Amino acid sequence: MPSPSKAPPPQRLHIVGAGWAGLSAAIHATLMGWEVSIYEASAQAGGRAREIVHHGRTLDNGQHLLLGAYRDTLKLMTVVGVDAERVLSRFPLHLCDAKGQGLRLANGGGLWGLIKAVANNSRWRGTDRFSLVGLVGFIMIWRLLSSLADRLSAQGLDMSVKRLCSLASQRVMRDLVEPLCLAALNTPAHEASARVFVRVLVDAFSNLPQSCDFLLPRVTLSDILVKPAVQWLQSRGAIIHFGYHVQSLRDIPLADNEPVILATSAWQASHLTREVAPSWSNCASELTHYPIATVYVSVSLSNPPLVQLDPVVMLETSARAPAQFAIQTHFLTPDETSDETSDETSDETSDETSGQTSDQRPEQTHPSIERPPIEPPVNSKSGEPQRIVWAFVVSDSRGLSREELTERVLAQARDDLGLLAPRLESCIIEKRATFAPLVGLRRPPLQVATGIWACGDYVLGPYPSTLEGAVLSGKAVIEALSG
Repeated sequence: MPSPSKAPPPQRLHIVGAGWAGLSAAIHATLMGWEVSIYEASAQAGGRAREIVHHGRTLDNGQHLLLGAYRDTLKLMTVVGVDAERVLSRFPLHLCDAKGQGLRLANGGGLWGLIKAVANNSRWRGTDRFSLVGLVGFIMIWRLLSSLADRLSAQGLDMSVKRLCSLASQRVMRDLVEPLCLAALNTPAHEASARVFVRVLVDAFSNLPQSCDFLLPRVTLSDILVKPAVQWLQSRGAIIHFGYHVQSLRDIPLADNEPVILATSAWQASHLTREVAPSWSNCASELTHYPIATVYVSVSLSNPPLVQLDPVVMLETSARAPAQFAIQTHFLTPDETSDETSDETSDETSDETSGQTSDQRPEQTHPSIERPPIEPPVNSKSGEPQRIVWAFVVSDSRGLSREELTERVLAQARDDLGLLAPRLESCIIEKRATFAPLVGLRRPPLQVATGIWACGDYVLGPYPSTLEGAVLSGKAVIEALSG
């Protein structure tokens, strides 16, 4: 967290958008002594990571995974009074299928945890392990060369993740590189930028031992940061205007020399800056975005799956099986369930906002995993079976209609996870959920023009389109603005 500035900053700072980047900027600005006004087009804060209510059920607007390496996000939670240990379940990184096969890091994680996981993986042969050692050595050399190129050129040195990892065996690619690339960058290895991917790997495996742990929310993302952040800001004098649509920079009530931060999506920031900073606007508009779908599926606790599943399961993908991950999210009481048909889905997108009980079934156990990550409710008014919700994540849902998507994911739930009688709860498609960190990625800088700044996970920074990237961007823009 920044320390209070010795020289008082200008009186008022204006922030457009109350997503994670905008809230991060507002909190850091408040700590630095700024007076903050926020303009949010939606009726609630959170941006793409907001919560939605669908058929009486509260869900995240898309599933997000947090990592132990998200240090600034965890610090921000502490600032606004959130106990991370209470709202997040921590468990070692594992990239395993429904049968529990794959890489499973031991407690403590880090590089040594990865080495142990590789050594203990019975599916890997000596040639696979040797190829991984060669790959790690090559990545280290390439990172040094890339860092040097970054100093000599803004574009730097880049290639695809697949090309970078061409020394790896097919099993290393399938079990480690490809799932990590999808989980971290939401982009397939043959398209993804090696520069961004390596930065994520370095931070996850070479810093603190628990940096690569999964952090699975026990509550909605709004309860983890958004709502506490809004309350914290308002209690310290910040003014948040909900339902305030900024169509032009002239819509912001600026006094002389008062700066503005655009904490909106890339395409909205591009629209707002087209006249005042055409070069910056073009850079933001040229970013490629992929749609991400989250299909929420529930099953009754009276019908447990055929095997005991990890909280995060890696899925084998194909044209008929589009989801890459299945994540256990939370439990529904019978009073939260709906009698409406299960094929109804939510049309929520970010385009308009600114900002087990059968003893006969075989059980496969994984003692190192805390399961379930979210405790089920203990009381039920009606006495009917409770239901557990799984989020199936499709990192790139282009080319699939909503009906095709839900039909194929339900088939994955039955066939791949062994879920009995899965019921569709909601299908949320974010049309511009994330920018794609492609090879040669060029991102716009923090400063747009004199007195105009931008923050967001798409702005120039070390990470791909993640919650941590958004938080870091909000922090960085305040540090740059405060000089």
